[in-house]
Amino acid sequence: MKQIRVALMGAFLLLLCTADIGLAEGEDIPPPDTGTTAVVTERSTSPDRANTDSGAEDEATLVPPPEALSEATEESLPKLEAWRPIVNGLHPGYWDTSVLPVQGVAMYYNPGVFDQVLDFRFQNGHISECEDCIGYVALLRAGDIDRQVWLQRAGEMPEGPFWVVDVAAGKDIPRLLSENWVVDVDHDTAMRWQMAGPVPITVYDTNSAEALAAREARASAAQTVALMGIVYKCAIVPLETHNYQMLDVLAASATCLTTPEPDSVPTPVHTEATSN
Repeated sequence: MKQIRVALMGAFLLLLCTADIGLAEGEDIPPPDTGTTAVVTERSTSPDRANTDSGAEDEATLVPPPEALSEATEESLPKLEAWRPIVNGLHPGYWDTSVLPVQGVAMYYNPGVFDQVLDFRFQNGHISECEDCIGYVALLRAGDIDRQVWLQRAGEMPEGPFWVVDVAAGKDIPRLLSENWVVDVDHDTAMRWQMAGPVPITVYDTNSAEALAAREARASAAQTVALMGIVYKCAIVPLETHNYQMLDVLAASATCLTTPEPDSVPTPVHTEATSN
């Protein structure tokens, strides 16, 4: 009986010691998880701290504000080129023929450029033929393609016809107008004119009075040159001719002068019959 009582007493003391140890350890246990969860929820939903504590700061750096988005959208839209209002304001319009005569300066193309232009125009059916043309030019308007013009340098007779096979690009028109440019000629013409830069020029239509007069003057000059050639061929007396041979030489010269070779003298071009 005494032993049972001692055993019970020992068990009771053991139970008390165990309880004290549990309470002592429980004082160091951190607060329940419910408090921590509440703090996290408050921080993540707080509008004042969302960008600093929840990682939204990085997202804000990557995503521009609405006003920045609107500016970027405006920049990405195609802007109206500054040259378009000037081209649209041309009178006559860019797709119409130019009103001639016009005065300004002439420039010239590099060697071989007009050859490439001709290939492109022929392939796309932009031009026809111009067997009488003595060169190629570029004018301001696209409506001038396949046109024929005459050019007159200061102090010179008009020359032509020149074949319009190219035009100015729209984006270049403001600059060309500011430079008083009116025409580009081919490189061969520029070298014949000994051009080293812009030269004053007047551009005439092929049916203008100036062009028709120049055409007839050129034909008359060609006829004169041909007649001089005939005279030189027929009337020059050889140095070795003797007096007794003179009559025979003069008779042969007269026959030569009165019966020129076929097509040796070009037929004059009459203004009334000229048309292009």
